[in-house]
Amino acid sequence: FVICAPSYSEVNGGAIVLHKLCHILNSNGFNAFLYPFYGAAFFDGTQGLNFINNALRLYYRKYFRRFAKNDDFNTPLLSNARTVKKRIVIYPEIVIGNPLNGDNVVRWFLCEPGMHNGLISISKTDLIVDFNSFLNGYHFSGSKIWDDNMFITHMPLNHYNLVGALPFSERHGTAYCIRKGRDRKDLNVEDDSILIDGLPHSEVAKILKRVKKFYSYDLYTAYSTFAALCGADSIVVPERGVSVEQWFADKSKRYGIAYGCDDIGFAR
Repeated sequence: FVICAPSYSEVNGGAIVLHKLCHILNSNGFNAFLYPFYGAAFFDGTQGLNFINNALRLYYRKYFRRFAKNDDFNTPLLSNARTVKKRIVIYPEIVIGNPLNGDNVVRWFLCEPGMHNGLISISKTDLIVDFNSFLNGYHFSGSKIWDDNMFITHMPLNHYNLVGALPFSERHGTAYCIRKGRDRKDLNVEDDSILIDGLPHSEVAKILKRVKKFYSYDLYTAYSTFAALCGADSIVVPERGVSVEQWFADKSKRYGIAYGCDDIGFAR
């Protein structure tokens, strides 16, 4: 297997699960490698300087920044891309086209199609795999969507736990995240609420161990589970038109997380 993945980052859920998949495959006797993905610049004639800045940023990432990995994972890098052709290549949805020219391509959708760049790249010979339930209601002509989801988690339990957490009666304040909910029109945040987006796990954990409530505008971020692990009421702000069953049909995947404030009793 060759998995096209960005550099590892503890705050990038997509990068985490791609690297974790490589580790799981190798741990189960397969041969799996990572192939660095530094992003892509798309020019449609309208971006001007934004396109140039993006292209320069990608050039810098590729040639001047070390490709980061998780030292606890078994994730060797592929040294020669010319050996890829007959292997199984796994692309996340952010990769457009088939840059490795693989004959056997899997498209693993880690979010809704087109969320990141507005583009959907699928060949009729690709096998399409859903991470969670992002492809419900989608149909891609001529392509097969695998019947089962491939759901992978990685919980940094050394940070997210009850060690040093305040009792609920002594907690105060709220925290929140936006992440993939950045385009939502219903953002409504208290002035003194703490935004955790982009903070390292060690700092986020300290915040979650002292606030009463954590709100997420991203329906599917692992930070909602992290908040519950730290003893806070974890609340996903419902998206208009998305029922709790549409959000997570499997009730067990909702444990510890409230879908709206009226659902806190279930979460507790």
